[in-house]
Amino acid sequence: MRQVSVVCDEIIPELVDSEIRDIGVIAPFNPQVCELKKAVPEGVSVATVP
Repeated sequence: MRQVSVVCDEIIPELVDSEIRDIGVIAPFNPQVCELKKAVPEGVSVATVP
């Protein structure tokens, strides 16, 4: 999924480089949440809206 690769390869590294430590990702669909949970670094929260 392109969205997952953009989040993991571009956005999260930029946040980490900025010394932001409390990182969370909200995705609109459960399949995206599942893929993100597999791909994001440890300590990054991933959830969907109820």
